Amino acid sequence: MISLPLVVFVLGTTGVGKSKLAIELAKQFNGEIISSDSMQLYKDGGDITTNKVKIEEMEGIPHHMMSFLPINTLNYNVSDFASKALEIIHDILSRNKLPIVVGGTHYYTCSLLWSDSIISLDNNTNNSSENKIVSEEKEKEEEGEEIIDKNKYSYEILKEIDPIMAEKLHRNDIRKIKRSLDIYYNSGKKQSDLINDQHNKKSLRFRSCLLWLECKDQSILEYRLNKRVDDMIELGMLNEVFNIFKILNKSNTENFSKGLTQAIGIKELYDYYLFLNDQENENEKKENLKIDNNNSNSDGDSNQDNNSYKIKKIEKLKMKKEKLREKLYKESIDNIKSHTKRYAIRQVKWISKISPNNTPLDILSLDSSNLDLWSHLVFTPSKNRVSQFINDLNLTGYKNKDSIESCGNNNNNNNNNNNNNNNNNNNNNNNNNNNNNDNDDNNNNTTAGDNNGNSNNNSDLNKWRKYYCEHCSKELNGDNEWNFHQKSKQHRHRLKKRDNNDSDNNNNNNNSFIDNKNKDGNIASQEKGEIEIEK
Repeated sequence: MISLPLVVFVLGTTGVGKSKLAIELAKQFNGEIISSDSMQLYKDGGDITTNKVKIEEMEGIPHHMMSFLPINTLNYNVSDFASKALEIIHDILSRNKLPIVVGGTHYYTCSLLWSDSIISLDNNTNNSSENKIVSEEKEKEEEGEEIIDKNKYSYEILKEIDPIMAEKLHRNDIRKIKRSLDIYYNSGKKQSDLINDQHNKKSLRFRSCLLWLECKDQSILEYRLNKRVDDMIELGMLNEVFNIFKILNKSNTENFSKGLTQAIGIKELYDYYLFLNDQENENEKKENLKIDNNNSNSDGDSNQDNNSYKIKKIEKLKMKKEKLREKLYKESIDNIKSHTKRYAIRQVKWISKISPNNTPLDILSLDSSNLDLWSHLVFTPSKNRVSQFINDLNLTGYKNKDSIESCGNNNNNNNNNNNNNNNNNNNNNNNNNNNNNDNDDNNNNTTAGDNNGNSNNNSDLNKWRKYYCEHCSKELNGDNEWNFHQKSKQHRHRLKKRDNNDSDNNNNNNNSFIDNKNKDGNIASQEKGEIEIEK
C-alpha cells in the first residue's frame, strides 16, 4: 500500500486552546498552519470578533487561509475553501514541512479530511454532478434561502419521493425539505441514496493525526468563554462591528446569513447599533421642538419658567434614554455569551459525528481544563502522537487495522476478504474477549462517535427513527432529540400536570361514587319512611 502524506488535524470547540497547541506543534515539527475557520477568511474587519491569532502570537509560524477575502464577499463557499486549502497543503508537503489544520468550522475541516465527502476535489477524481448538486444545496442551507414555494416543496411530496429523508426531517423544516427535493429534481437521484453511497466510499485524503482538544470541566469552559467576550469588548469589538455595519447590514446580507455577518457578535449588536445611530437624539429633538413651539406661543414673562421646564424635561429624557441604552447593551452582550456557549455545544456534537460507522477514526482526546498542567496533559501527549505518526507509516488515522486495509486496497482484496470471512468470524470472539484490556490501555483514545467512544448511529439513515410526544404535541427527530426531550423541563412539567389531572379525576370519580351511594341510601330511607306512614 502506498503511504499517504501526513497532515495533523487539531479539533475542538472554541475556547480550549486549539491555536496555542497548533503553534507549539508547528514549532516542534517544522510545520505550517492552515485555518479551517470560515469566519477568519476575511480581511480589513472582524479580527477581534472572530478571535484571530495576533501576529506576535504566531511566533513566526506561517498561517494560511486567513485574512484574504474582501469584507464584502458574500458568496464564498466550502468548495472554494477546499480547492485553495488543498493547494496550500500540497505546497507545504512539497517543501517537506508538516501541514497542521486547525479551526472550528466542522464542514470546512471535513472537506480537507475526507476525499469522498459531499464534495470531491481530488485531482485524480472526477467531480460527479450529484456531488456538485449536494454541495451547492448544502451551501444554500448554510448561507440562507430565498422565498420558498411551499406548494412545490412540501413534506408530503418529499414523503412520496424519498420516504427515508422524510422520516429524518421535520415536516416544518422547509429549507431542508427544499434542499432534498432539489437534489432529486436536478439529479434524478434521492438524497438518501447519495448520502448512503458517500458514507460507504468515504476515505481519508491523507494520513491523518487527529487531536481532539476539550475542556471537560464545563464550569471552567463557561468562565473562559464569558471572559473571552469581555476581553474582546475591551479590545474594541464594538467599534469593529459598527464599522462592519457601515458596509454590511441586515438587508444586504439576507438577515445576516451571508459572509462575515454570520460570525457570533455581529447580528447580536445590530439593534444596539441602530439605537445609537438611527434613533440617537430623535426623541430629544421632538421634545425640543414641542417646547420651542410652546415658548413661541407664550408671553415673554413666562419664558424663564418655560426654559426651566425645558431643561428638566430634557434631563429626564436623557436619563430614560440612558436606561434604555444600558438595557440594550446588556442584552446584546448576554446574547453573544449565550450564543457562544451554544456554538461550543454544537461543535462537540459535530466532532463526535466526524466519521461514519464503517470507518471509525482514531482520535486522541486531550483535556485542557487545567492550564497549569498544559504541558503534561496536552502538549506532551500531542507531541508523542505526532512523533508516532511520523515514525510509523502504518498509522493512518483509522481506528483499527481492518479499516486501514479496506481503505488502502479498496476493492482489490474483495475476493480474499470473502474467502477469509470464516476465519475472521472465528477470531471475533477472541477480539471481543480482549476488548476490556484494549480499553484499559487506551483511555485517551476515542472513536469518533459520542464522548464515551461509541460510534455514531445517526449517520445510518435507514436506522433513523422519528418520535411523537402526545403529551407535548411535538415531533422529535432521532434518539438524541427524543432522549433530550424526555429529560426537558417542559416534558416533565406536562407529565406532572397530567398526573395531577388524573389524580383529580380519580378523586372526582370517587366523590361521585360516594355521592351516588349516599343519594341511593337517602332515597331508600325516604321510600322506607313513606311505606311506614302508609302503614
